[in-house]
Amino acid sequence: MNKEKKQLSSDNEQEQALKTALNILAYAETTESVLRQKLLDKGYSSHSTEYAVAYMVKHRYLDEKRYLFRLVEYLGNVKLYGKRRIAMQVKQKGFSAKTLSVWMEEALELVDEVNNCCKVIPKIQKETDKKTVEALLRRGFIYSDIRKAMQKMNNENLDE
Repeated sequence: MNKEKKQLSSDNEQEQALKTALNILAYAETTESVLRQKLLDKGYSSHSTEYAVAYMVKHRYLDEKRYLFRLVEYLGNVKLYGKRRIAMQVKQKGFSAKTLSVWMEEALELVDEVNNCCKVIPKIQKETDKKTVEALLRRGFIYSDIRKAMQKMNNENLDE
């Protein structure tokens, strides 16, 4: 009798953990580690938490690769960050080391850093090129891409 109660209680907790996980993912896409931590913070047992996370992964409600690609594309093409800043932001989101090592390089190929740099330069144009370069470095662009972008913009200005 007592064993049956424990089983029912465990099954009920797993169901509640699944519902909570779905609610968390309905609010915002997240990583496995963040979802796991949120469920643990809400008081679910580690067994129920692992069950809920595994269920979400199995049914593709939680897909770190998809989330990584969407995040990199957003940070690179909408926020116009450089690859260094993108990498820093992605690491802060809590992606697993395995996901980053396998997919980060491919995801960063979606970002055209020179063109993004060309889009940013008119917005942050400073009184000197040195200050403009420093501002671009703070946005995560690497020096070689900044140089290419500035040359490209100078060539376009000469053509006009």
